[in-house]
Amino acid sequence: MDEADENTAEDNSIVIYPNPSNEYFNIKADDESEFQVEIFDLAGRLISTKNIGKRLDTESLANGTYIAKFRELKTEKVTLKKLIVIKW
Repeated sequence: MDEADENTAEDNSIVIYPNPSNEYFNIKADDESEFQVEIFDLAGRLISTKNIGKRLDTESLANGTYIAKFRELKTEKVTLKKLIVIKW
């Protein structure tokens, strides 16, 4: 992951649910933001990068815990969230 800067935060401006999830995560933001999301495993390896709106599909993710770096496309604000994928 890139070094943290002043635009990086772990806050409640983005809510991810359900978490843990088996199919998809819903993303609730303060406004109608679109995001670029980078998903990292716990070793810091980049797993995927994609642009999303209000839903993040877990199809390409194995069971496990991930760190998601959400960058709002309009404001460049970055928020980090922990995602847990449990497929049954």
